[in-house]
Amino acid sequence: MTKATAYECVIVERHAEFVTIWMNRPERRNALSPDVIEGLLDGLERAAADDAVRTVVLTGAGDRAFCAGADLSAMGAIEGRIAEHAAGSEGFGYDPIFVPDGEDRTVAELGNEWKALNSHRARAARALLEALAAGY
Repeated sequence: MTKATAYECVIVERHAEFVTIWMNRPERRNALSPDVIEGLLDGLERAAADDAVRTVVLTGAGDRAFCAGADLSAMGAIEGRIAEHAAGSEGFGYDPIFVPDGEDRTVAELGNEWKALNSHRARAARALLEALAAGY
């Protein structure tokens, strides 16, 4: 039996003793948007409330990715500028050349602790953990 949640981007399939929850945004590689997070929480809440459910399978639609991570266009981004010279050893990609607004050092110089507090992935993870702690 297939039942979509109130969010088109998540599909919940109920089987005998298990539920499959599909992230359904293959065009965005199933990236986490606020609607996907809400839909996942709704599906998990419904599965937890059903005493017959013994297993939950979480998967992603399409053949390109399970989940690409946070959808930056939906979650926001960190504003800043490009540094004149690369600096710092913590990080990858643009970290050695990106200076966030309000800072005078690159993300690679600020380090992983700063990234854990300020990155879009960290914000999305904290929001999900807070929602789960609130009873989802």
